[in-house]
Amino acid sequence: MRKFVCILFGIFFLIAASAAGTWATETFSVYNIPSDQTATAAKYWTAERMQKATPRPIPKNKTNLQRSLTETLQPADTPGYDPSYDPSRKACQASVLTDNEAGAPSTEILDPSIGYSYPPPHTTFFVLTPLYGTTSTPFPYKAIGKVFYTGTDGRDYVCSGSAIGGRAVLTAGHCVSNEAGSYYTNWIFVPAYRGGKEPFGKWTASSFLTFDSYHEGGNMARDVAFAVVKKHLGGVKLSQEVGHLGFAYNLSLVQHWSMFGYPAASPWNGQSMVDTEASYASADTSKTPNTPGIGTTQLGGCSGGPWIRYFVPGGTNEYNLANGVNSYSLEDKDYEIFAPYFDSSVKALKDEAVAQ
Repeated sequence: MRKFVCILFGIFFLIAASAAGTWATETFSVYNIPSDQTATAAKYWTAERMQKATPRPIPKNKTNLQRSLTETLQPADTPGYDPSYDPSRKACQASVLTDNEAGAPSTEILDPSIGYSYPPPHTTFFVLTPLYGTTSTPFPYKAIGKVFYTGTDGRDYVCSGSAIGGRAVLTAGHCVSNEAGSYYTNWIFVPAYRGGKEPFGKWTASSFLTFDSYHEGGNMARDVAFAVVKKHLGGVKLSQEVGHLGFAYNLSLVQHWSMFGYPAASPWNGQSMVDTEASYASADTSKTPNTPGIGTTQLGGCSGGPWIRYFVPGGTNEYNLANGVNSYSLEDKDYEIFAPYFDSSVKALKDEAVAQ
């Protein structure tokens, strides 16, 4: 296991009468899965096992919610990639993204009335079946998929994830680690999965990247992880096959997101992709960085599914930016879910995963 130190250069302000900036240093780890395990993972997942796998329950937290905060951020994003994208437009898009990345830090004080009481509003629905589940699945649906793995308890589970560049898959930390120092086995990603169909095949994990504070201590503010999957026949990378989402970080918590997952807990069946359209509802200020919450009826199995900013089906590279993953909910409140805040530390972890 290798340890990487990520220096967080952004300055974050917590709620206070007068905010003060702090420097933060975080470590993360890269775990290389033994080759004998990667060789058997795809074969392990027969159609029967995939049908019987249990939805990974969404972690429950006791916490304090507040609906106002002060933040100082350096907003930035990086583009996604659609294999069918017209290269002639790259120069135009690159200039837009460069301007965005170079934006000056901004300070925002949110009105305490911003947000919603529980249960927050949302629209949650099955993605139309003609849109995915075949080799003609359009972007970005084909970059979103279902995760299968065997837990440290020996049981088979399902989560959700998304292609994020190179061979990397974005998911939740609790979909790769038991938060007590052990990683899961038989881990695969199936893009655009629908009712047992695997239009782009199974992609077996060869390594995991996690924040140490989650992997060894269960810090839900860092419940985000990346799996690096093996290449397919001919050296094809995941992103070459299905494209990948862009990445947005250091943004205001007040956003609208399109959130995706494969919820399998009743009344959902885990066989279909589900979309939740929702806006910022609350901020969990017991976490550092504060985590945003939105309304949804998605339940166990949706863990690790992406929160997408500027979701545009078939949209080009400046759209469809990952800006969170399904992480945890509160005790006795199933219809609100929180995501770890995507800051410069998460960006560094993502970059390391994509570079693998």
